[in-house]
Amino acid sequence: MLKLLKYELIGSYRQYLLTFAVYLLLCCATPFLPTVINQFLSGLLMVALFGIVISIFVNIVQHFSRSMFNRPGYLTLTLPVSSKELVFSKMIGAMIWTFVAFFILGLGLMILMMLIADFSFGDIFNFINQLCYNISLYPGEVLQSLLAAFTSILAMIASFYFTITFVHTKYVTKNRVLIGVGGYILGLLALGFIADSSMFYGLVSSMNSSSLYIFNIFINVVFTVGFFVGTTYLIDKKLQIE
Repeated sequence: MLKLLKYELIGSYRQYLLTFAVYLLLCCATPFLPTVINQFLSGLLMVALFGIVISIFVNIVQHFSRSMFNRPGYLTLTLPVSSKELVFSKMIGAMIWTFVAFFILGLGLMILMMLIADFSFGDIFNFINQLCYNISLYPGEVLQSLLAAFTSILAMIASFYFTITFVHTKYVTKNRVLIGVGGYILGLLALGFIADSSMFYGLVSSMNSSSLYIFNIFINVVFTVGFFVGTTYLIDKKLQIE
């Protein structure tokens, strides 16, 4: 498993490092440029904040699709490992890159604050200390919110993998990208319809904040396991690579 994870990170790092490097370069260069260019890059940087998050998920989709269902897929699927180990290692690799992306986002913002707003390392350390103190006041709530965010991202990645795998089965032979994107959007709309239903709203509104976090984590875990099992089943039984 560790070897699979190692090869997964080595095989995908080029896609992510370029995005991180461009973002950090913009953060460092923006304060030292002429006013007109500075204003333009400041706006571009705000777009980059959202773009880097989107690009991470795009990279996750592209890497999984390419490594599993294009030419490299022939080699990947002949490895002496089970489909469960293969998909699990890719999910862990994707989670690692997602955490790295959020760290890079924070680092870039910290650099901007130090260069533009005249923040010092002492100010940043004071902010971190205050943040840690606030967390220590509500450790249970913070842990629940982190688990909810973690399982939500994991469920999203698992749903990407299931969708990509499904459109590479014998059930879909044409317009795979269109069917995959359209099917994913329809799935989101269906979930939104269920979430807006009176029965679901009544169930959620009766919960306190702690119960709501636990319910959210439970739903995310159910979806993650369901998508994971579905993905491995399709790979083992229904796969049709190019």
